[in-house]
Amino acid sequence: MRRGSLEIVGTGIQAVQHVTLAARDSIEDADKVLYLLADPITQMWIRKLNPTAESMHDFYKEGRPRIHTYVDIVERLLSYIRRGKRVTFVSYGHPSVFCLLLLRSALSCF
Repeated sequence: MRRGSLEIVGTGIQAVQHVTLAARDSIEDADKVLYLLADPITQMWIRKLNPTAESMHDFYKEGRPRIHTYVDIVERLLSYIRRGKRVTFVSYGHPSVFCLLLLRSALSCF
């Protein structure tokens, strides 16, 4: 079985205009793309680049503690990685800001 991997890329703050070529390649080449994005134009573009693209937005529920949402998102990412998939996680803005929240949330549960 192939070892899974994770690449984390950001889209910047303007629809598609701030995406680097490296980020685009990662999205196109991934076995699975998971994303959290603010604008529908970028969402459509990503789904066109990679039909496996899946929004993580449904994990957010009114009144639900964010830590539970973040842990569920991390678990979804890990589920594909554990199956040997090359996963790309796409977030709006600079990915390190959001991913730091995800990582802190996931680690605080253990």
